[in-house]
Amino acid sequence: MPPEELLNTILPQFSGLRDMYSGRNFFKHHSEYLGVGTLILATIGVTQTARVRLRWAFVALAAFFLTFALAGATPFFQIWYAILPMVAKARAHSMAFYIVSFAVAVWAAFGVERVLQRERRIRGLTGWLVALGVILLFAVAGVFTNLERSIAAAAGQALGDPDRVGRAVANQSAIVWGALRIALFGAATLGLLFAWGRGRLRPAAFAALLFVVLGFDLYSIDRQFFVFSPRAAQLYPSDPITERITATPKPYRVLDIPQAPVYDGSNLMVYGIPQVLGYHSFQIRFYDELLGGKGQWRNLFTSLHLWKLLAIRYVTASDSIHIPGYHRILGPVRAATGRTGYLYEADSIPAYARVIPAAVKGEAERIVPTLIDPRLDYDRVVLFAPDQPVNPLPVDSMPPPSPARAQVTAWEPGRMSITLDPPPPAPSYVLVAENWYLDWQATVDGVAATVLQGDQTFITVPVPAGARRVEFVYRSSRSRTGRMISIFAVLIVAGLLVGPPVTRRFAARPSHG
Repeated sequence: MPPEELLNTILPQFSGLRDMYSGRNFFKHHSEYLGVGTLILATIGVTQTARVRLRWAFVALAAFFLTFALAGATPFFQIWYAILPMVAKARAHSMAFYIVSFAVAVWAAFGVERVLQRERRIRGLTGWLVALGVILLFAVAGVFTNLERSIAAAAGQALGDPDRVGRAVANQSAIVWGALRIALFGAATLGLLFAWGRGRLRPAAFAALLFVVLGFDLYSIDRQFFVFSPRAAQLYPSDPITERITATPKPYRVLDIPQAPVYDGSNLMVYGIPQVLGYHSFQIRFYDELLGGKGQWRNLFTSLHLWKLLAIRYVTASDSIHIPGYHRILGPVRAATGRTGYLYEADSIPAYARVIPAAVKGEAERIVPTLIDPRLDYDRVVLFAPDQPVNPLPVDSMPPPSPARAQVTAWEPGRMSITLDPPPPAPSYVLVAENWYLDWQATVDGVAATVLQGDQTFITVPVPAGARRVEFVYRSSRSRTGRMISIFAVLIVAGLLVGPPVTRRFAARPSHG
């Protein structure tokens, strides 16, 4: 979060709302506006509350998470980055600003508590009148626009977006109207506080009017970020391509060619169709490395041999293309996205699970180059990185494929059943074209088995000679532990809320001894 955007907490139009944004983030579809009335009450609460210890606790909380939201714009973040665990794995650090907003909300509550104490005079209201006048003056005089324009010029040069300066200039009227808006809402809040302090409002009227002023102030900005879309049946209607794919029993994978896509984002996810390139680019690192880098997928399009390992049965494209090993089964047809679509199917159904007679344990950096080499037969050998808890027998020559065949008899997310028919005549490995995660568990003929990470990213299980059935289930003990902690935490909070009133009620009952 760029530091200058702290001005948005009181003047949300400063950096430009939604499509008018001209700041230093590469995009921004949100606002940090805290509400001018909220900030007035928060300053009263943080400076004049009797809850001194609690006030300083939230000051420390807000200051700490503000350094997170500002991230590299402050030297403090380098300290947290070096010391705190997993910070290097986090993304979108500006989201931490919601903790700052929470602290401001608590201070505003302290402010309301202080305002209700009529016997003490509230300080600082005149200062807010002056501040609102200065903001309005700066907006009308173009001070904010000039500042925004200079920021937009630097951001446009850094991000290769020269239109940012134009948006900053076009945003001047929005800044003026925004300053006038907060001046009116601020004056209304201050007027309520003055009227209440002089006894001209009853408690119910004061509470209702304050609720309306604060609520409408926040809503008038927040409503601009509400996007109401049609129902899913309208957004994602079925089409001939999705109907043809979903008629096929799972498992399989579908590749929507990114250079000529038929669908957008998560469209295929709506139909429960497994995709090669994921839904939101949250694939695990090993999978990205196999495909040739996040968002690049170099290996995917330089090695069609890899498509067999990924079990790509269907390919969709918005143009007619020739793919070796695939044939067109549909198209051109009109897809739900409005684009022309073509559907291709593999000439022979790729194996989603395979029985492999041998394994090689070698250098981790050599696994991916070996896998994309078309000379490698995936049915003969599986590759393991050095960190895998397995010691395969040495391989002097490439063994013949196993006579055993793996058939997926049941498949759903997080659970699979695989039958080996005929069973392998010697100890082997079953590899499934499913990403390995720590919490996958497996049994072979009812006996627990070790789940390994083979061929860079896939689930692999050693099986003895004669094995007939392999069962997989994704079951996270850490998730169960977290769920239990959450349940106990809710019960504790509920007890703290309900317990004291109940205890006081029983203590207040007269005794009949």
